[in-house]
Amino acid sequence: MIYNINIEEIVNGDYEIEANSKKEAFEIARKKYYNGEFVNEPGDVTCVKMAIARHNEDYVEWEKI
Repeated sequence: MIYNINIEEIVNGDYEIEANSKKEAFEIARKKYYNGEFVNEPGDVTCVKMAIARHNEDYVEWEKI
């Protein structure tokens, strides 16, 4: 029997931005993220979940690993 395995990782990173407002800080951070200036390293993983389903079926349940 074939099973599909889906693994999801949550990776966190902290960055400092100088801005005049939260909105401006968000826009600066978004641009830096999409330009590749803010990159979270794999070592900063804070949560890992896995879901298993039979081949061609939907994933129904996630489990922390």
